Amino acid sequence: MTKDRGPIVDQLGAHPLFEGLSDKDLDTVAGLVQPLQLRAGSTVMLERYHGEQLLVIVSGSVEVTRDGEHVATVEAGSFVGEMGMLRGADRSASVRAASDVKMLTVDRSSFDDLIERFPVIRGRLEDEMEARDDGA
Repeated sequence: MTKDRGPIVDQLGAHPLFEGLSDKDLDTVAGLVQPLQLRAGSTVMLERYHGEQLLVIVSGSVEVTRDGEHVATVEAGSFVGEMGMLRGADRSASVRAASDVKMLTVDRSSFDDLIERFPVIRGRLEDEMEARDDGA
């Protein structure tokens, strides 16, 4: 393992979405993400709006609502926004920070690069999307 890998690489390495990636691959992914911190109560994304970001939750939690009704609480170690990114569709739910939250954001261009370079990540996102569809 590399010494002083940096906080973003360490956050990626600890996240299940990136499990099993080599240190070199994690360094590559780190170049594709941006850190974001939001306070509790902050709006993360709005239902029915087009989204161009995947949000990987590093710490804290977010609340997911659909038509104003609570759907889920998503904790650190998960992500939101995969449906819009994979399907290119409007957001199916609103998301707000349930606590102070640290996330890593992946914009459209970086997302396309990410899933092309790392098919295992695309598979994990698709699996989660299907599980969420089944639970809706």
